[in-house]
Amino acid sequence: MVNKLFRWQVLALAVWLISLGVGLKILWNYQTTPGVQQKKTTRILNTSLIQLTSQQPTLIMFAHPQCPCTKASITELQGIAQKLRGHVNIKIFFIHPASKDRGWVESSSWALAKKIPDAQVLADPRGMMAKMFSARVSGETLLYSKEGELLFEGGITPSRGHIGENHGTQSIVEAVQTGASSIKKTQIYGCSLFTHEEEEKLAWK
Repeated sequence: MVNKLFRWQVLALAVWLISLGVGLKILWNYQTTPGVQQKKTTRILNTSLIQLTSQQPTLIMFAHPQCPCTKASITELQGIAQKLRGHVNIKIFFIHPASKDRGWVESSSWALAKKIPDAQVLADPRGMMAKMFSARVSGETLLYSKEGELLFEGGITPSRGHIGENHGTQSIVEAVQTGASSIKKTQIYGCSLFTHEEEEKLAWK
């Protein structure tokens, strides 16, 4: 009887360990799988909401207000803003579907972004600005020189929803301080700004 009970305990432990391993693998894959990036124009697009200045480079972030991963990107952006205060023009666009009210956009991530000194936080109706700049992943960040040249594109977190040392943050700081960076593109770890491609035209009209 004791041996039989012991065998069942060993079997239960083995099943639990396997389940734990599978769960950890799924979580790891989720955290380290980057979003799909689209090709960007090498020069900034002229819009009424984004105007270059002759004094500062322009940094643009696109964000999904309901994506939990976005808070990590905004936290990293806070650190960048502190290091480069007075030397970079920051704009953060939160997508705003026509089907959602203003409260959906002005989430906790929006409130966190509003705390970044000198950053301009804007709603992006129907994701038009994101589409114009070919941004598809929350936390996608673009840095343009004073002349409008694309200096950096990508994400600024080491993995999904995590903060810490990463090439994106380092590249932006380097590019603003020196005019160029050795790394011009990084992977983005965040939620999709839109539904899948087949639904995008319908969902965001």
